[in-house]
Amino acid sequence: MIPSNASFDSDQIAALEWLYLNRTRPEWNNLVAVNLSLGGDTSSTFCDNDAVALKAAIDQLRSVNIATIIASGNTGKKDAVSFPACISSAIAVGSTDFTFINDAYSEGVSSFSNAPTAANNAPNANGDRLLDVLAPGGGITSSYMSGYASLSGTSMATPH
Repeated sequence: MIPSNASFDSDQIAALEWLYLNRTRPEWNNLVAVNLSLGGDTSSTFCDNDAVALKAAIDQLRSVNIATIIASGNTGKKDAVSFPACISSAIAVGSTDFTFINDAYSEGVSSFSNAPTAANNAPNANGDRLLDVLAPGGGITSSYMSGYASLSGTSMATPH
């Protein structure tokens, strides 16, 4: 298994299974997505065989239309994403930045974002891609400790 630096895989699996079992809680008003903003080693291919139990938990949620959305990582790889975003049935999210140049806004992939280029992001037989979507992740104002801070990273992009 490819290690994740943020938590034990067994804890991630237990959390996903708990969400599956509790998905219809009335106070949640129909759970539709799960956000995992964590990362480990990078992989330039799907890592399904290295994460069989974690993939099974993600697939179980997917079977009831709950998306597992995972940050692609912040090491600037253009041919890989971080574990566990490399699981084919997860939705891997990279980061974009907005810049203001010549009285106009432009958007591009953040330099820190793991975001495989088109040549390295071909779909598999199920149509899944290593990187699924890009979202704003640079300079995002968020709650932080005892106030607010401007933060950047694929963990900021993933909830978008």
